Formats: sequence, structure tokens, C-alpha cells
Amino acid sequence: MPQNTNYIVLEEGQNTINYVPPATKTSTTYYYSDMTSSRKKKACGSACCCIFLLLFLLLFFLIPRNPDIIIQSVTVTGTPSNPIINGNFQLRNNNFYKMEYSDLNVNIGQLGTTNDYYGTGSYSNTIDLGIRQKTALNVTITPTTPGKLASLVTPCFVPGTTVVNTASISGTVNAQTNGAVHKNFGTVNIAPENLINVWTCPN
Repeated sequence: MPQNTNYIVLEEGQNTINYVPPATKTSTTYYYSDMTSSRKKKACGSACCCIFLLLFLLLFFLIPRNPDIIIQSVTVTGTPSNPIINGNFQLRNNNFYKMEYSDLNVNIGQLGTTNDYYGTGSYSNTIDLGIRQKTALNVTITPTTPGKLASLVTPCFVPGTTVVNTASISGTVNAQTNGAVHKNFGTVNIAPENLINVWTCPN
């Protein structure tokens, strides 16, 4: 392959040649880091996680939970002709703020009926429950007509007597939250329980 030959012309009387080689072209490769973009993505992801966590916590703590009333037992005392019957209830507040119960009404009657009762009872005072609290409440149940409750609880005093299997205890109560979040639940039904499953008879 032929090579390029450069000739230098000397002027008259010039003995020295100052030769400067031509500049060599070099190529430089630049590498740019994507660290800035990666940091922005991480920051954005962290912010989204924090927002979702905060939203979850707000919903968990602030959404009102339904009133919770449990029929624990029905205590039968007294005598066969004059029984004393007490309904034992537990009222709970499952919220992270206060809850208020009032006007508890209790009925003992045939399962599924709403107007043919053996006995009734009530507690009209207001019960304030703090955060995640619960309390027990006893309500005395009186016969709607003389002797009606006595015939119902006779098996408690006289073993072998036929038990009324269809008798149940139920009721209603007013409930509302009373704190950071206010919600009036109105009148809440207490789920009926078969009487013989919850009653406690004299020893």
C-alpha cells in the first residue's frame, strides 16, 4: 500500500528542521450513570407505599364497627311458683373511640315470634364504653302474665318436666358511636338464643 510522503522545503541558509508531527485524533467514550433516575423511582415507590399504609391505618381505626351484644346466660333462681329470671348480657365496643348503648329491651318468647312473650325486661340507662371496652349487664325479666314464666322454667326445678324447646331470648338496644367518628346505628336487634342453651338452673 503506497504511503503518503511529505516534503519539507528548506529556505536558503536554513540548516535545522523543526518538525512538528500532526495531531493525532483520539476518540473518547463517555458513560452516563442512571443513578439519578433510579433514585427518583425509589423515592416515588416509597411515597406510594407510605400513602397506602396511611390510608389503610385510617380505615382500620376510623371505620365504625357494628354494635356487639352477646347473650351470655339466663339465670333462674327463686321457687317454682315464683321464679326470678335474669338475663346476663355482654356489651362490647370494638371501635377505637367511644360507643354508647341505651334502652335495652329483652324478651323471652317463642322463637320467631315478636308479640307473644312469656316475659320482658328493660334497662333504660345509658352505658358509655371507652375504646375497645366491654361490660356485663344483668336485666331482670318479669312475666307478661302471672304464672307464664313459671310454666316455662319448671324443668329447672322439677327434673323430668317437659322442656319448651322453642322458647328463646332476644331483644333490642340503641347504639351510636360517640367520639372521633359519630354514627347512629339506631335500634339494633340482639340475635335470639334458644333458652335451654343459655339458662342456668338452681343446683
